[in-house]
Amino acid sequence: MENQHLFFEPILEKAEDYSQTTLKILKLKATSKIAEVASLLILRIFLFIPLAVVILLLSIAASLYLGELTGSPYKGFLIVAGIYMLPVILILIFRNNYLKRKIQNSIIQEILVYRRES
Repeated sequence: MENQHLFFEPILEKAEDYSQTTLKILKLKATSKIAEVASLLILRIFLFIPLAVVILLLSIAASLYLGELTGSPYKGFLIVAGIYMLPVILILIFRNNYLKRKIQNSIIQEILVYRRES
């Protein structure tokens, strides 16, 4: 009986070591993925801010120009606002169907690509 106990003890220790190592690897992979997503998010924020300023300035310029063409400054701003409302309306209409599935598929694809690399 004692022989069996001595026989299984190293196996149990190796199984415990294996499970601890596997847990550490999973934590490292999760940390790596979180760092990757966070860096991508930060990069996109830093790209978005200057782009938003450029779009704002171009929108003001277009509004003033259209206001000159129409003879009324507020009409130029209304035209530009109307142009911006079109994509917003389309997003609101299709958000539950097409856009939601497309975003979900891209997230799933990113996760699966990451798993294949590891």
